[in-house]
Amino acid sequence: MNEGILDRALESEEVVFYKPSLMLRVKCSLIDASVIMILLFVAAWINAVLDIKSDLVRAIIMLSILLYEPIFVAFGNTIGQKYMGLRVVKASVYKETEGKVSINIFNSLIRYIFKITLGWISLLLIHSDSYGQAIHDKFGNSIMMNV
Repeated sequence: MNEGILDRALESEEVVFYKPSLMLRVKCSLIDASVIMILLFVAAWINAVLDIKSDLVRAIIMLSILLYEPIFVAFGNTIGQKYMGLRVVKASVYKETEGKVSINIFNSLIRYIFKITLGWISLLLIHSDSYGQAIHDKFGNSIMMNV
């Protein structure tokens, strides 16, 4: 899907690109899953202590926790990505920006929906792609790179 865009972007100049290993991406995902679990426990504890009755407030808190990854990816990187030295960048302008442009919130949400839907299958296919893109990266017009 995006290989044509990337090929055009990278064909004129030699750009050094180090795709992260599958193990690094898995470690990053496990750290982020742990962060989400901690946030859910903290939210449950706060809910119990403050005895929040409003369903709207509960829904907003849950939605903010569940949207942790797409929001953080759109504005930089998640805690797991930061710790493991990874970043998700926009694939179509990779060469021009040297990987300094994050994907927008819309692409981040699309990427996240496909990541959740496909699960580990999406990650297992990165070895067959020359840019190390998982299926969810292709749908989100993104590349995960080492920083």
